[in-house]
Amino acid sequence: MKWDRSAAAQWIPALWAAAASSLLFFSGVFAFVFAVPLQTLLVRSGRREAIRGAAVFGALLVLGRFGQAVAFGTAGPGLVRLLLLDALLPAGVVIALIAYDWVRPYLVWSLRLPAAAALALIIALPVVVEIVSPDRLGAVLSAEMSGALTTLGMPADGQWLSDQLSLLIGRTVGFGLCLTVAINWWFGTNLGRVRSGRPAITSLHRVNVDPRLIWAVIGGFGLVVMSWLTGRDGLIPALGWNVALTSAFLFGVQGIGIVQHLLLRRGFPPARIRWTLTIAAILAFVPGINMIVIGGLPLIGLSELWVDYRRRDE
Repeated sequence: MKWDRSAAAQWIPALWAAAASSLLFFSGVFAFVFAVPLQTLLVRSGRREAIRGAAVFGALLVLGRFGQAVAFGTAGPGLVRLLLLDALLPAGVVIALIAYDWVRPYLVWSLRLPAAAALALIIALPVVVEIVSPDRLGAVLSAEMSGALTTLGMPADGQWLSDQLSLLIGRTVGFGLCLTVAINWWFGTNLGRVRSGRPAITSLHRVNVDPRLIWAVIGGFGLVVMSWLTGRDGLIPALGWNVALTSAFLFGVQGIGIVQHLLLRRGFPPARIRWTLTIAAILAFVPGINMIVIGGLPLIGLSELWVDYRRRDE
């Protein structure tokens, strides 16, 4: 069989992107932006190349986890199941990014993003159930945390900590996937645009959220309040928190866009306005101020349902 160099060369961009994504994922520190190279590949080379890169990344992910399992001596009968479960979260994010691009002609961004996050959650649901189930992973988490607390000289109540961690994951996993998809899309898209000779997206002043998402805010926080009043725990408060946090994030993005628009109207140069997004991201981690930013930006975004800040520019 004759070697076809041209066919093999078509896989080179996908191989590079998959290798870069694998390195970011296994780095630990930069795992939250692991899909940026694959998103860059999608922007520069199209959906077909991105699917190739995703397939190679999946193979490298399983091989990497297998190598870690062998290195730590945990290879056994359940290894295949654990490898498949572990691959579901990153696989869900990558597939969500491709789906986000796929449905671009049919849905506005504020509906595409939560839909993509929901798809990632459905794909990763088996591993999420494994994590939040006290009967399956709780004992392991409890033992690990008890050991860590004992080492630090603290009271070894690992069971309580594992329960709280499972509760936190269950109430934020959907929002976390939405945020992960958004971050990887933003950096990957801008990197792809710059490398293709196009300007990066630096302003959100024209961003609008579908007004119907106000019902997601009302419904999400309504479920949270209902769970508080009834003292119930489980699926209902988890669903409420995820929907509420995701919809608040979407309106927070619109809030940043409104702030940028108002600054532009007052004559601020665009070169300075592009830093508002970076400043907001930094302030979100400053104790005290972060509560104002995290709560204020979604409220500003929500307020445009009644106050049309951008009416004069239409």
